[in-house]
Order: sequence, then C-alpha cells, then structure tokens
Amino acid sequence: MWFEISVAAIFLQVARTALPLPPYVQPCARSDPQFNDCVLRGARNVLPHIVKGDRKYHIPSLDPFLIQDVKVTDPCSKVTGINLLLKDVEMRGMKDTVIHKIHYDFEKQHIHHEAFIPRLICAGKYEAWGHFMLVPYRGKGIYNFTHENVVVTYESDFTLETIGSNTHMVQKNPNSTFTSTKSHYYVGDLFKGNQMLNKLMNDFIDENVYEVSRGLYPIIAGVFQDMIFKVMNEVDRKVPFDVVFPEKLPVQNHF
Repeated sequence: MWFEISVAAIFLQVARTALPLPPYVQPCARSDPQFNDCVLRGARNVLPHIVKGDRKYHIPSLDPFLIQDVKVTDPCSKVTGINLLLKDVEMRGMKDTVIHKIHYDFEKQHIHHEAFIPRLICAGKYEAWGHFMLVPYRGKGIYNFTHENVVVTYESDFTLETIGSNTHMVQKNPNSTFTSTKSHYYVGDLFKGNQMLNKLMNDFIDENVYEVSRGLYPIIAGVFQDMIFKVMNEVDRKVPFDVVFPEKLPVQNHF
C-alpha cells in the first residue's frame, strides 16, 4: 500500500533571531538525575497550551488538526482494489491526550515518546475508485473513522547544529506507530447513490475491521509522525538547545 500526506497547516521558515522558550514551558536541566521525569511533567502542563496552536512559534492548532489530503493506493488487494483520496481531513481528540512517557538519550542522541488518546475522530470528504468483489465502483462523499483507546509512539534521532550564532537540536529519521483497541469506519455514497451496495460495503468493512485497520493504521501513524516531527522541529529550530535543555538551571535567590 502506498500513501501520501499533504498537511494543510503551514509551517513557516525558521526565524532568523533565536526566541526564548514560550512562557508556558519550564526548562529542565540536563544534569538533573530525574531529567526525563521533569520533561514529562512539563509536557503534560504544556499540552493544554500547545494544542490550541502558537502563532509566534508557527505551531498550528492540533485539535482540530487539519490535513489537506491523504492519497491511498492499494491496487494489489485481492478483494478491493483501492484508490482513495481523503480531503479536508479534521482530526479531533488530541486535547484529551495523556502523555505516558518521554525519554531523551543525549549520549545516543535519540528521543522516544508515548501517548494515549481516549477517542480520536478523523472525518472529512473522500473520493474513491476501484473494485469491490469484482464490482467496479467510483464515488465521493463524507467519511468518519473513529478510533478508541489509541496509543501513539514517536521516536527520532537528533543532531546539534549551528543555526545563526546558536546551537539547536535538529530531529531526523522520525518514526511513529499507531494502535487502537476499537475502530469504526463509515463511508457514504460510495456507489453513486446505490444504498444497497453502499450498505454492503460498510458491512464488509465492519466484518473485516481488523484487516482494514491493519492497512490504515500505518497511514494514521504517518500523519502523527509528520505532525509531531514538524511541531517539535519548529520549536527546536527557533529556541537554542541550551535554552530548551540547559546544563543547569539558574540558582533562585529567595529573600
């Protein structure tokens, strides 16, 4: 199966002048033995702010997260030859995300994150063409994919690079996984108004939800990979590494 994702949110060019951390982000010292616990607590506090987007750091809204289109092609399926174009995709549910794990390995220059989303809804318009049980179809309409108890992982390597006069973290080689304990798929008007065939198709999807999910989960994982990678790199390329992750935090004087 081949797929291509075009995200509608615009990630602008790197700022020429380094920026401070957003006011809702508290830095964690790399020398702290509990560094990853500190980052995890901070990320949980940051989520309600960042999910709304932050124009200063060129971060789009994450709930809903808008995707211009997703193109899916699976011509080799024995049952359904699929050509699918999802348009004006809205992903909702990220505001309820629970971040379970964050791990930075500065020696190996590697990052690993894990998060749980109780309910994720992907909805929009579609165009599809191909064959179903040897019956050709072509249609367009609306769709709704709902996933419950979602677990998303994200990991990437990173390097430290000089941008302007500062050192910045730059992530590379991202990878994500996506799983859900229950998924439901609905597509409307697939057979140009033939309600009987459309019901047969949706019944077929329900009866083969595992196989459908096995094909679609990597695509959704790709959406999360692209979203997380771009959001994190936007911040990392604007805020110097020693500001995001200082070796030590400044001593607080209390009078």
